[in-house]
Amino acid sequence: MATLFLRHDLALAWRGRDAFDAALAIEGETYRVAANRRTVRFDAAGATFFAKLHGGAGGREILKNLATLKLPVLGARNEFDACRRLAAAGIPAPRVAAFGWRAVNPAHGQSFIICDALMNHVSLETLAERWAGQPPPPRLRRRLILAVADLARAMHDAGVNHRDLYLCHILADADALARGEARLTLIDLHRAQTRRSVPRRWRLRDLAALWFSAAGLRLSRADQLRFAARYAQLPPREALRQDGALWRGAGKRARRLRWRELRRHQGGRPSAVAQAGAIPGTRPALLLESASAGAREPLALAGGEPLPAPFRVTAAFEDGTPTDIECQAVLRHVPGRRLVVRARLDELDVAVKFFVGRRARRRCRREASGLKRLALALAAADGKGRAGFACFEEAAAPALVATGRCAHGHWCAARWIAEARPATPADGDNLVAIIARLHEGGLLQQDPHPGNFVVAKGRVYAVDGGAVERRRRLAAPFRQTVAPRAGLANLARLLAALDVGGEGVERAWRSYCAMRELEPTPAMLRQTEAAVARATRRRVYEYLRKTRRRCTEFAVERRPQGTLICARAAMGEELRRLIAEPDACMARGEPLKNGNTATVARVRIGGDAFIVKRYNAKGRRAARAWRNGHWLRLRGIPTARPLALLTRRGPGPAYLVLEDLGDERLDHRIARQGLDGATLQGVASLFAALGRERLTHRDAKASNFLVCRGAVALVDLDALRPFLSWGEHRKDRQRFVRNWEGEVAARFADRLGVTP
Repeated sequence: MATLFLRHDLALAWRGRDAFDAALAIEGETYRVAANRRTVRFDAAGATFFAKLHGGAGGREILKNLATLKLPVLGARNEFDACRRLAAAGIPAPRVAAFGWRAVNPAHGQSFIICDALMNHVSLETLAERWAGQPPPPRLRRRLILAVADLARAMHDAGVNHRDLYLCHILADADALARGEARLTLIDLHRAQTRRSVPRRWRLRDLAALWFSAAGLRLSRADQLRFAARYAQLPPREALRQDGALWRGAGKRARRLRWRELRRHQGGRPSAVAQAGAIPGTRPALLLESASAGAREPLALAGGEPLPAPFRVTAAFEDGTPTDIECQAVLRHVPGRRLVVRARLDELDVAVKFFVGRRARRRCRREASGLKRLALALAAADGKGRAGFACFEEAAAPALVATGRCAHGHWCAARWIAEARPATPADGDNLVAIIARLHEGGLLQQDPHPGNFVVAKGRVYAVDGGAVERRRRLAAPFRQTVAPRAGLANLARLLAALDVGGEGVERAWRSYCAMRELEPTPAMLRQTEAAVARATRRRVYEYLRKTRRRCTEFAVERRPQGTLICARAAMGEELRRLIAEPDACMARGEPLKNGNTATVARVRIGGDAFIVKRYNAKGRRAARAWRNGHWLRLRGIPTARPLALLTRRGPGPAYLVLEDLGDERLDHRIARQGLDGATLQGVASLFAALGRERLTHRDAKASNFLVCRGAVALVDLDALRPFLSWGEHRKDRQRFVRNWEGEVAARFADRLGVTP
């Protein structure tokens, strides 16, 4: 069985030779070599041609395609039929000069197709790479978008679907481009299908391939709408109303293709794991092996503390394949919910999150999904790799490696970012930039604080996938970006976490608007400033609730006699001894105050010093002082750090343990050295900060102000509370000024804006 077509010029050039032997013996510049296909450029009959020489597809390849309900590509016939169909419809495509097919068994047939070479043409992918640094003129950009839409529509109307409709398979005439015109030609049609009409499924796949390959161009919503309207030959609104499902499906498939490509370049599950055989029904227990003790015992994730690193976790991947996770360092521990470690997984450095408790599986899936979305959105925004194919070598987010199960819950592993450090407020500009890129990708980081970002080699990475949420309207399939109102509210939460205020808010807002190409208006600035104020209050209230429950920062122990709350970072042997016998330690310590309601002493245990305040009757005042101390420290107001709070269930004393700031009271310092400018400025800054937080101390006597590390600190916070009117704040300043006499009182009164 054989088929042969020869155009007159090649027929003359090969006269006297067997056409199949002449075609298969072609030598020239090889452009591509695949498993059963070779593409060669050669010269013959005074012209230049491209030849695709196909060998047999093989029985295994045919069976594989049929098993997945796909028609196998057996040779060059698909491209020959598609080129002739497109030529008949007047659609630019390579002109066929020769075609041949011969086979007894379709699996081992030989075929070739030879087309005229398209001289002085350039692919749209190459143009995209050239325009990465310097975009083309807007008019030429619009003409190219419309020309691609016309080409895709005409191809589908002619009954041809390409199946590889990427930008690299669309060529533009370079001479026409120089004149500002867009003349395009389709190439590489060896997988194309021809039929009377193209089904919706295959239209969707072609459009998704175009959308995927154009990711590096960062097309605006207007560009996408312009393409959709031209393809449908309808106004934009009508095109979306009639074909909204088509465009939504194409966008979904394009994002799936991007993720697949990104994962292939960043690395997926380790190869050794992929090659390991799955053990059906395996559910191995999650065990730890301490490197020091060598004993194996269950991980106390459900409530207690994990073993000191390093230790080994025996777990399984989602398919049941067993594995060992060698944990090297504990990064974060939320009892009963989550453990974050740095580990080695099959020779890879990874960060692993173990999820336990209720909804562990849901939280693990949310983390994995969020990491995928982060990588896609930030990689598309960064635009690294080959333009048009989303082949990004390094997105600004860790790549997901694998997920799996363990006896206590589930785990999720991501690539470890080398030389990373936690983000700080000093990285504020870069944090605003990465938030803007996330919003351009249609994602919201619902918990945008510096702890969810790391910095490595001057670059900021988003690392928390569990807090990522997609914001996209189904009624507008091309709206990939977050709406400005929601984006500015999210930006306000970041600025509140960075403690940015005043001119810093306006500077960050203008930078954000410039990155997202939003028009800044005074009303938008006022909305942003109000959102920052609301986010700041919300952040304070959320943090104050955390000070009374078990979390990463605080440990809570419920006892029959009462409740103990302690800062985890301060928990050491000395503090444990103090909490075990507070009265005995105070008796051996240095008394500072002995009143009816409270007793204060300085306690020294080992090399550490603590201030212990015993509330003899009112335990609520101790809880209020604990909360207020953390409130002031969160907002950067100098005060003694609360370390532990021990309260009783019934009547009885409560104990508050604070860090020791020293003995230098403000009145003693001024009596000894006089009032200098630094001290005056420290007091003014302290009252200004209280005013910004709308707090009143209600006991502003001189003994409650200490000088420590060059700053004026406020202590004795039992009565501190939010004020209802500015008159209460003024009373605090007046009460403070009454502590002094003469010139000192006058200088304080003048600086604080009250009468002496």
